[in-house]
Amino acid sequence: MTPNTTTQYTVSYSAAGCPPVTATATVTVNALPASPTANNVTLCGPGSATLTATGGQNNNYIWYANANGTGQLGINAAYTTPNLQTTTTYYVQTATAQGGSQNFPFTGGVQNFTAPVTGVYTIEAWGAKGGDDGNIGANGGYATGTVALTAGQTLTVYTGGMGSTCVAGGGGGWNGGGNAGPAGCSGGGGGASDVRLGGNGLANRIIVSGGGGGAGCCGQQAGAGHPRPQPAAGPRPQAHA
Repeated sequence: MTPNTTTQYTVSYSAAGCPPVTATATVTVNALPASPTANNVTLCGPGSATLTATGGQNNNYIWYANANGTGQLGINAAYTTPNLQTTTTYYVQTATAQGGSQNFPFTGGVQNFTAPVTGVYTIEAWGAKGGDDGNIGANGGYATGTVALTAGQTLTVYTGGMGSTCVAGGGGGWNGGGNAGPAGCSGGGGGASDVRLGGNGLANRIIVSGGGGGAGCCGQQAGAGHPRPQPAAGPRPQAHA
């Protein structure tokens, strides 16, 4: 279904000899923001140019290097290009704080989120699962919270890795998962997931979720999950306005 206006739908279920049971769901269709306009600039020879956007909605502009909305370059009405040697096309759009979200799956490295507009963002985080070994490793923790960001501020996201299965003396998941015991075969602990603001140090964490403990087998010590300091959090951080 692709409604053009806000529409309420009703579903009904009935069984023989019983009255029908119904439920409703509403699809809210928000109006698209107005498109901005930008000036063209002509240079006499190589050099840089200042492009200026006007119009649109909320005066929240985002400049991109590509038409598909990748390669973010700036977030102000004016954008000054680097030194150009050839004719180059840039793209600008307006951002609205109606909603939207971004997920950060595990990559084994640090990821970044840049706030497109000023507002209050909700962060949800899940800690990584502990490794299995005959028994099932524990799930990681979950936490959620809000943070006020200004357009252009960057959050650093650390999504924890799952603990390895059946290891001895290793196998802890990325971002602090505890290693399995030195003998036998146990699951490594899951890594923590956290989000940091204003730097990459541990003191910059604004939300943290512990990883789950690894499963133990045959009397062997299992891997511990990452400790969970307060406030707590988890492995798929998601930010949205």
